[in-house]
Amino acid sequence: MLENGKTAYVFSSGTTAIMSIFTMFKTESHIILGMDIYEEIYRIINNIFGKYNLEYTFLDINDLKKIILNRHWKNKGIIKKQNKNKIHELTDK
Repeated sequence: MLENGKTAYVFSSGTTAIMSIFTMFKTESHIILGMDIYEEIYRIINNIFGKYNLEYTFLDINDLKKIILNRHWKNKGIIKKQNKNKIHELTDK
């Protein structure tokens, strides 16, 4: 088990994983999102989860100073897209 975990969640795509994560946030939660999220995720946030009055800040997640400056008591998550897909890295060579 990973770090003594008792359960794990597995998804067939990153989009379904993100949607599952967003269902755990309560109304008026604040989420910091990386500037590099997929456009589909941005549409899901606005079209599906917009009715929950979630607040978002889009930042360069690689800049820790920006994250620290934009945090507040409503922060419930930081979401960052993985930069590299190892399969693509192997097949591109």
